[in-house]
Amino acid sequence: RLRLFYLLCTSWAGKLREVFVPYFESILGPTTALLESQSSLSGEIVSALGTFLEASTEIELRREHWAALSVCLTAQVPAVSVSKVLQKGGQVDYRTLETCLLRLCALTNAFQWRDTQKQLIHYFSDENPKTRLTALRLLTTLYYKSGTVFVEALLADFIPSLFELLEVENDDELQQQALETRRILEKATGENLEKFLVE
Repeated sequence: RLRLFYLLCTSWAGKLREVFVPYFESILGPTTALLESQSSLSGEIVSALGTFLEASTEIELRREHWAALSVCLTAQVPAVSVSKVLQKGGQVDYRTLETCLLRLCALTNAFQWRDTQKQLIHYFSDENPKTRLTALRLLTTLYYKSGTVFVEALLADFIPSLFELLEVENDDELQQQALETRRILEKATGENLEKFLVE
């Protein structure tokens, strides 16, 4: 029943948009609780959240809802790193999680966005190399697509962790992503990122 409910939520939020969004906001509490429990419905829930957040562009998301969603969505990183596609059984796929985080960050300011960044950086020290790589790719996308306002406000918090990843041994894929992230950020800011390590 819950699976059907969230599939319907995805459809309703997409079609009814502002009419349905206030209702969906009223069930965000139980929804985030389900995500926190690592529910087998995570895929359907995150998909519904993505549609809800897209329809919420004209609605102010309450601080407590935003914070809870940020925690729950970033907590999906280890599971996403195992599988890049939505599998039977409701696992979250990378693209859906990326879209949700982008839409969530579009509804907030740099101060709140810092919480999401910290939650993703936390996974840079994970034992699973795929989890580290997934977290870095997500954060890179958020920086690239969110604009230089976020870059300038949060870059100093991110740079030390990025340079640590550049020095990781025996993980070529992670190093290449870290190099690409550095290139993207230096192009966006017009600055050599090493200056942030000195300041």
